[in-house]
Amino acid sequence: MVNNDNLSTEANLIYGLEVGRELSANKDGMIITRLVGIACEKVALNEMVKLYTRAGDFSKVQIAQGQLRDIKLEVDELRRTAIEFEANR
Repeated sequence: MVNNDNLSTEANLIYGLEVGRELSANKDGMIITRLVGIACEKVALNEMVKLYTRAGDFSKVQIAQGQLRDIKLEVDELRRTAIEFEANR
């Protein structure tokens, strides 16, 4: 975002978001892989919120914020699953 090239910045953030989604897509996969994917998604989406806010594209800000809320729900579900697993060990 430093060089004010919003198109290139957005393209790079979308790439990071897609990589994160690929890593976190397998719900039966290794938890560490899912967590890394979720982290990539969160970083990309948080940066997108900044980019879109700066550009004044508030519809995209709302979309990115909605996706961040979805990620929070997924993380909460993973946390509940981990707590249940530990309780049943």
